[in-house]
Amino acid sequence: MNQAQPTVSSSERVVSVPLDQFIEMFAVTPPTNPEARFKRDRLVRQASEAARRVYPERRLWVPRRRYWLGLHEETWLKPTLSTLLSTAMRLLYDRFPNALERLAQTRKVARCCVARSPAGLYDLRRPDLARFARQFAPGWYVDTNLSYDNTRRLLLLAFKEAGLVFGQDWYVGRL
Repeated sequence: MNQAQPTVSSSERVVSVPLDQFIEMFAVTPPTNPEARFKRDRLVRQASEAARRVYPERRLWVPRRRYWLGLHEETWLKPTLSTLLSTAMRLLYDRFPNALERLAQTRKVARCCVARSPAGLYDLRRPDLARFARQFAPGWYVDTNLSYDNTRRLLLLAFKEAGLVFGQDWYVGRL
């Protein structure tokens, strides 16, 4: 087996690190600084690509927690978008309950963002989609059948209703 060692350099020195250890270094909580997060995400992608080239026969390490949400100084790591969205909506419910009332009045395309019932999330012509509704708080439901981009848009809208600014007060990302 090839024992490739990626080179990690800083302004002071260059260090060789075994590839497995290099990939495991990224299994920690993401930084809260947006620029540091961007650099970390880029390094994770480069390390994964290097691991695929060096160890094509091995199953690669994949982070179990792929999405994260930061609100002020707290960070939550979640394995799926639906759990991330449910967590974010629960935080809004706990901290900014009036924002949910305003958000329930907002519709994006044919769907509501949040609703008081699963059927209230979707157009009346598509009652079968109600199976994707997830209750995040007593009497509140959110649609979890969304892509990453649509989830991000929904969170931008939701936190805007709460008066929070993306990049200052809260962050969302994927590893």
